[in-house]
Amino acid sequence: MSGYSTKRWLRLVATAATRLVTPASSAILAYACCVASLVISGHCMAAEHTDPNGAAFFEGHVAPILCGHCTSCHNDQLQASDLSFLTRKDVLTGGERGPAVVPYKPEQSILIHAIRRDGGLMKFPVMMPPGPKLHEEDIDTLTEWVKLGAPWGDEKLACALGAPPPI
Repeated sequence: MSGYSTKRWLRLVATAATRLVTPASSAILAYACCVASLVISGHCMAAEHTDPNGAAFFEGHVAPILCGHCTSCHNDQLQASDLSFLTRKDVLTGGERGPAVVPYKPEQSILIHAIRRDGGLMKFPVMMPPGPKLHEEDIDTLTEWVKLGAPWGDEKLACALGAPPPI
């Protein structure tokens, strides 16, 4: 692929493939090209849900931060600003200010701006969590999590259901 952009390479492959395949196999080829383009671009959505390393990173590093600093106000019962950290979908959907997290894009994620306390993206900036600012290590961990696509562990974050936070 050296010297070719991803888009140009895919166009070349598709052109060559149309000359080599029969109509019966064109559906399979179309599917394969779609999968290849997602994998090449690095944004394969299925991978972020099934990646055991991403789930382990979430469970071991991200969940303790969310449980210790976020879920007391953003849970299934109390959803400050209409935001819950119960599920990945809740975090991606967000609340009154929009999506809390935009996968792969910390600079577009309200959560990251709120914990950095830089006011970015918000008409009325918030500084989260209330009280002392998070340690830089925790901010870096959450930023890295967003860069990884915000992978999630179990479907529901147990501490957002009222269960004790993980040890």
